[in-house]
Amino acid sequence: GVQTCALPIFLHFMRTRGKHRVVFAIDRPVLLFERCLSEVAAFGLTDEVRRAWLHDNANAFFFGDG
Repeated sequence: GVQTCALPIFLHFMRTRGKHRVVFAIDRPVLLFERCLSEVAAFGLTDEVRRAWLHDNANAFFFGDG
């Protein structure tokens, strides 16, 4: 999972300027989707930031904003 010394900096970026710039990806099958989602839940992100990271940003990138 995400266990690095850069994690606090990354989470701060996601909560601020990076909210609409980061997309979620995993190294499947090495990391299980369920495990990654449980780790994401422990990050303490707001629903808005978590939704953007897990879905909305990739959706906007691949399919446009609307």
